[in-house]
Amino acid sequence: MNIWIIAENWPPRVGGIERYITGIAESLAKHEHDITVFAPPGSAKMSGVSVIASRIFWPIIKPSWMPFALYLLVRAMMQKPDAIICGKTLFEGRVARIVKKILGAPYIVCTYGMEIATWKSNIKTSTQASHVLHDAAFVLVMNKQTKESVITLGAHEERVMFMYPGIDTDKLDQKNNPDDVLKKYDITAPYILTVSRLVKRKGIDDLLRAMAIIKKSIVVVGDGPERSNLEQLAQKLDIDAKFLGAISDEDVHALYSRAQLFALTPKELPGDYEGFGIVYNEAAYFGLPVIGTNTGGVPEAVQDGVTGILAQPGDTTSISQAITTLLENPDKAKHYGEMGKQRVTAEFTWNSIIGSLEDILTSL
Repeated sequence: MNIWIIAENWPPRVGGIERYITGIAESLAKHEHDITVFAPPGSAKMSGVSVIASRIFWPIIKPSWMPFALYLLVRAMMQKPDAIICGKTLFEGRVARIVKKILGAPYIVCTYGMEIATWKSNIKTSTQASHVLHDAAFVLVMNKQTKESVITLGAHEERVMFMYPGIDTDKLDQKNNPDDVLKKYDITAPYILTVSRLVKRKGIDDLLRAMAIIKKSIVVVGDGPERSNLEQLAQKLDIDAKFLGAISDEDVHALYSRAQLFALTPKELPGDYEGFGIVYNEAAYFGLPVIGTNTGGVPEAVQDGVTGILAQPGDTTSISQAITTLLENPDKAKHYGEMGKQRVTAEFTWNSIIGSLEDILTSL
């Protein structure tokens, strides 16, 4: 099939949306579909995928994306895509909706959680999102909370499909020598690992306060606007916390392989909640038991009492108790890790997930 993907979020930008969209593009290409991605200037290339970097927004024109929409419409008249996948509901969905209305090309919308909650809070964007979701051939969601939201906004319930983010086991198997990596960053095992963008919603502050209670070492991988605040908090709490910033995937995988357990404790903020949490499944692939929180799509990624423990979001005591439970019960921790690895290799690899999207595409 000739499939187009419109993606404002594309590498070198880093985040869960980028990983989701690139996973879709790469997996569909491997299954011999003709994939063309329209992304912002400076976007990274991808093997097997045609990435067309185009200017998307023109500030002096209202709406600022309309020139891009006209450009895409002209290309669609000539190249006739079989389907368009929208990286988000807005703005990508509005562009695809124009193409559908004029040329009939069906479109699929990817949703995550926080963006839907944000758009619902504004009458203008709520109306725009409602039109896009109503006219979509399918809407992809990754948690129950988002499914309810998109249906409320106008999506047809029978067209709302679950499609979780996958992991690429071939890439995860690529790791640097763990001993060298620990030496490189001056890390002494045992340690608890977290991997995250450092933003308030991720709840790293709550995790650090829990570490102050249990007096254990933590390694924090990732960067973001909260890094300085979190480093100051760790110093104030007098805990053994190493902030590594953004490091290579091969180093991250080595750190997974030597960690005691993985913890990420998101919390819900107004209009912003965790959509899923790919890193939970990455950690599970390495056999780690995981600590999450009962918010957003985290329960979809972490099976409480099966692959890990779900603490209460924003509750430092609940988080510290969950971590202590696993540290003091190594057999239980090992069992959770084994169950997590079995689950992700059976259900959450891109090879297994992409088949459901192909079924959707061939039904259009």
